[in-house]
Amino acid sequence: MKIRIFSIIFLFTGMSIYCSGQDLDDEYIFDQTNTWFFLLNKVKITNKLSLENELHERTGAFLSQQGTFLWRPSLGYHFHSKSSLSVGYSLLINEPNDPNPKPLFHTIENNVWEQFQRLGKWNLSHRLRQEHRWSNGFNNRFRYRITWTHSIGAGPIFINLFNEFWINQKVNLIPEKWSRNWTYLGLGYQLFGSSNLQLGYMNQLDFISEDLKVITPIVQTTMVYNF
Repeated sequence: MKIRIFSIIFLFTGMSIYCSGQDLDDEYIFDQTNTWFFLLNKVKITNKLSLENELHERTGAFLSQQGTFLWRPSLGYHFHSKSSLSVGYSLLINEPNDPNPKPLFHTIENNVWEQFQRLGKWNLSHRLRQEHRWSNGFNNRFRYRITWTHSIGAGPIFINLFNEFWINQKVNLIPEKWSRNWTYLGLGYQLFGSSNLQLGYMNQLDFISEDLKVITPIVQTTMVYNF
């Protein structure tokens, strides 16, 4: 069991190092610590269908700057307990914070997306999401997330670890370039049923150009409340 745990941690750490260390000559900008707050809800309609919703409030410079507000409703179809297919919509209201070199002005993004998720061996969950985005033009983006969740003993506390790759695409969905990488480690507490509260740390790596990257440390609080 210990070998399995260390192997999984090595997998996530290795992927993050691979994404961030492609070229030691690249220029890196280090953002101030961000603070993100998530509320995730799910309502079961039938044994196969569910409605889900996400609300994100993301602030920069440790609560002192408004970053992004996100609303993401979706409809999920569950093949069985381990596989699901979802379609959804996302609204993002962005206020990029210093020192991110992206333009510091108000932008709104609308996107629709399709997603497949499956729980595999060793409590490893795989999520593939295809996004179609409208914000100062149209573009596509593909995201892949691998998540590992592990209970600590027989109690309500658990570890949640994930790594996610973001890839910009051309109009015909052909991969174009890396967009972002997330690496997250959190500690959760099972409240009741399938609801929980998590506190974690996430490293965000943005690929601004071929030789410019932004690294952002993020303190993230997540509340999952399922009806």
